[in-house]
Amino acid sequence: MNYVFTKEIPMPLLFELLEPLCVIHDTQYIVDENVYRKMIFTGAHVPFLKRLKEYYHKSKHNYLTREFTYKSFTNILRQICRSHKHPFYTKMQYNHSNYTILYFIRKELKNASLLC
Repeated sequence: MNYVFTKEIPMPLLFELLEPLCVIHDTQYIVDENVYRKMIFTGAHVPFLKRLKEYYHKSKHNYLTREFTYKSFTNILRQICRSHKHPFYTKMQYNHSNYTILYFIRKELKNASLLC
């Protein structure tokens, strides 16, 4: 399996979090600091992190229990996407003398079988 996870995290768990928060562009979710702030404001991260605990090894629970920052949030996103080999890419954005990393996570295609 994976050195971080005890069992496979269902991707719909991630998509359920991202769907109401993210800007959706064609076939991908765009995750930036505004999405993070919106998630903190609505409290959507609390049930998400609680649901993830059963999938992480006990020794890796620190990823879920440490201070929840944009950096720790994107770290969890990367771990989930990489464990599924789910496509995502990043882009550095320069704004007001600061760099921000944008994450573009491909949406799950509902009719993927029709594309074959």
